[in-house]
Amino acid sequence: MGEHLEAEDRRQEYASITLRLVRDMLDSMGKGDLYSDDELRAMIATARHKEQRTMSYIRFSSVSDVYVYQDIDFGLRCCGCKLRTSLGSWDTRSRRAMVEHLAEHIEKGHKVPTDVCETLLDEIRECGDDSPGAMHLAQDRRAAETGSKDG
Repeated sequence: MGEHLEAEDRRQEYASITLRLVRDMLDSMGKGDLYSDDELRAMIATARHKEQRTMSYIRFSSVSDVYVYQDIDFGLRCCGCKLRTSLGSWDTRSRRAMVEHLAEHIEKGHKVPTDVCETLLDEIRECGDDSPGAMHLAQDRRAAETGSKDG
C-alpha cells in the first residue's frame, strides 16, 4: 500500500510541475489568461493519453466495426457511425457518453473490443468525464464571459 501512495504522490507532483511549466510558457507568451488550470489539466491529460496509444482509440478492422478517436475540434468522435441513419459521425465531449454509445453498438451486434471501453473508463477515473475539443472550450469560454458580464 505504501508503494501505491508513493506512486500517487509522484504522479501528483509530476502533474503539478507539468501544469506550472505550461502555465509559465503561456504567461511568457502573454497568453496566460486564455485557459483555466482545469482546462490545462484536461489538455495535458488528453495529450498524455494520446502519447500512450495510437491516434485513435480503435480503428475499423477485422475485430472492430467502429472507429473512435479524439477530434481536436469536436471531442470524441465515432467516425462513420453505423448507428446513424445517414453516413456520418457521432460526436460527444463526454467519455461516459462514448462508452454508452459503444454499448449501443454492441447491442446491435457490432464488433467493439472491450479494451476501448476500459481505456475510456480509465480516462474518466484519471482525468474526468469531459473530453472537449477546441470548439467546446471556445464555446465554454464565451459562455463564461457572457455569464460573468450578466452577473
